Amino acid sequence: MIVPIGRWVLAEACREAAGWGQQAGGAAPWVAANLSARQLLQPTLLDDVSTALAASGLPPSSLVLEVTETVLLHDADAAIEVLGKLRARGIHIALDDFGTGYSSLSYLHRFPIDILKIAQGFVDVDDANDDRWILAQAIISLGKALRLRVIAEGVERRAQVQRLQSAGCEFGQGFFFAHPLHGDRLGAEFARDNAQRLGSDRMARSIGTESNAA
Repeated sequence: MIVPIGRWVLAEACREAAGWGQQAGGAAPWVAANLSARQLLQPTLLDDVSTALAASGLPPSSLVLEVTETVLLHDADAAIEVLGKLRARGIHIALDDFGTGYSSLSYLHRFPIDILKIAQGFVDVDDANDDRWILAQAIISLGKALRLRVIAEGVERRAQVQRLQSAGCEFGQGFFFAHPLHGDRLGAEFARDNAQRLGSDRMARSIGTESNAA
């Protein structure tokens, strides 16, 4: 059932995000939808994405499709081709939970991605000398060097925000910024402040939705 479920999730994510943009009276926020390995290699994927965008009116630039390292292992050449076509349409591609799967630097070189998401396990540390935090800093530096947007996952405490900022990470998502919200309430949040910053912090508040299809 993962293919029809994934198709429905994608369509709903696009529809909701387009609605939030209308409610906010501005550009639609980015919305992220996860792609499973089976979805990624479906011959109908490009048509499914085009249909979801056209039906909702969401611009391609507001859609982020997330894949994991494990997904990319199934058929690397086919994945590169499909992701390249999606990216050519203006859709953003994110490599999710980086560092938890079969990490390889070749992924960052070969795959057409725009966003690198640091897995929560590297962020949720209290000791700056923890090996996991040292790896997180390395991932941030590598992503920035490759001109990728780096997003820290699972940010829950201000100390984490400050540590990430000091390492040059500007974007984050997690309970520190917002807990899961109902779609109507999230739309109201965007309407109230579609680009709210955390005081003088440079780390962007991330209250967008992730529609997990896998």
